[in-house]
Order: sequence, then C-alpha cells, then structure tokens
Amino acid sequence: MATIKDIYNFIDSFAPFNTQEEWDNSGLLVGDENAKVTKIFFALDVTSDVIEQAKNVGANLIITHHPVIFKAISNVLSDSLVYKLISNNISIICAHTNYDKAVDGVNDILCKAVEFNSFDKVENTCLNIGSFEKEISAKKFVNHIKSVLDGAVRYNSLQKDIKKVAVCSGSGSDYLSLAKELGCTKIALGHHQDDILATLLMNLTFQGAFSTMPPYLKMNHVDVDIIRPMCLIAESEIKEMARIRGFVKPVKNCPYETDSHRSDMSQVMALLEKMNPQARHSLWGSMTNIQTDYLPKKI
Repeated sequence: MATIKDIYNFIDSFAPFNTQEEWDNSGLLVGDENAKVTKIFFALDVTSDVIEQAKNVGANLIITHHPVIFKAISNVLSDSLVYKLISNNISIICAHTNYDKAVDGVNDILCKAVEFNSFDKVENTCLNIGSFEKEISAKKFVNHIKSVLDGAVRYNSLQKDIKKVAVCSGSGSDYLSLAKELGCTKIALGHHQDDILATLLMNLTFQGAFSTMPPYLKMNHVDVDIIRPMCLIAESEIKEMARIRGFVKPVKNCPYETDSHRSDMSQVMALLEKMNPQARHSLWGSMTNIQTDYLPKKI
C-alpha cells in the first residue's frame, strides 16, 4: 500500500514542488508522510464539507490545488480546517503554482483547448504565450474561443488583429508588462462564472461595493487588453468539458485565493442555490438590472 510520501513523490515527478512561486505554499501541509493511504479525495479547495465527504468515504488523504495553509497561523482552534484535518487523521497535499507551470499543467491545458499553432512557456512564470501562424481578426478569435470552449465570450472591440496571446489560468495581473514586452495585445485569464459571482459577493460583503471582475478591461498604461473568455461558463460546465475531452481538471491560479474568502463565497453560493435553484442566474442578472430609484441616495 502506498504511503503519503509515495503520492507526494509521484506529484513531484511531473509538477516539482520546488518550482512553486515564492509566495506559494504547496506541498504536504498536514499529516504524516509515512502513513498508509486508504483512499484519496480530490478537491479544488479544502472546506468543511470536503473534509466531511472525505471522512465519509474513508479517505485519509486530500489533494487540492489551493493550499489550506497560506500564511503563518498563530493558533489551531476547533473550528479551523487544520484542526478538523488533524482530528480526523486526514493528510493534505496541495499542488498550486507548481502544477500551473508543469508540462501539461493548467496553462498548457488552456493553450491546447484554444488550439494555438504553437505555444511556449515563459520561464519562471505562470504564463504561456500562444501563437497563430498568421494574424487573425479579433472577431474570428472570439468566435474560435466560443467554439472550442463551448460557451459565451465577452469582448469590447474587434478592431485589432491577433497573432500572439498571453495565457494565464489565474489573475495574471503581474504579467501585463511582460506580455506587452513579448508582443502580445491580449492576455486571456481563466476566470469562469463562479469566479465572477464569488467576487461580486466578496465585494458586497467586505468592500461595500457592487462590482466584480469585468469580462474585458483595457489597460491603457501597458496597452494590453485583459479578456476573460470563460466568464459566462459555470465551473461545473468547464469540468464536464474537460472530462469529455480528456483534459486534466482545469484549476485556477490565484495567489490570494486563501486570503480573499473566495472559498467561503463558494459555500455561500451553494447555500443560496439550495434556497433558490435560480440564484446564480438572478445574481448574474442583477448586474445589468440595477434599479437606482429603489436604492439609497447620497444627501
């Protein structure tokens, strides 16, 4: 029977943990590397529900993309995820930016899905540069993304032709200047509909602002446009598309995932959908149905 260490070494063989970003915290974060593995439970994030499900199926190892411990913690209390993992004798391995960078990792999956003629990894980053043999119109590129990703695409302008595209599965804001230096006019980020709605809920709850991540954002200071071509596609639909096409599970790359309460908002969204199965569509529609006459006004 394999040990936790065996599983860690297997992941390390194709997504070396020593390639993770400096701010990241991938690796074996909770548990005993010498423990025998009974079952493995896979998830994007560690939540209380994930721990409960893992326990119910008899799994003593959870593998996630986002780290359950991101910054130093000063205590481990009974309501914390780390406490629940330890008390249930469940180990946790997290493979975050090391998997984003890996061969056939997240960015490679996105590039293959978009069907560039070629793509290259940018050394020491979580960025790929996809290229077409000839320039194509922005309209053709938009329709192509819509076709291969089987979903809707948001854009603002169809004026520029496109040959190079910077591809990043997560935030990507740190790579805008680099994308420009490499000759890119667009940087495509992997945010899906769940990300947009989670950001809306976070901004409402913690910032008191009705805002979220826009499908298109023109960055005038670097002359590179940010696009989010999957923003109208639910995470569940992306997972199903990946399963059908034989892709490795698509995951996100956000350095602030753990600190931003995004996982908490996913649980809030699930609760809202229990109360109203159409809650997702209602929230999305609210962003284009703001009735200012029924809102408080500054005096």
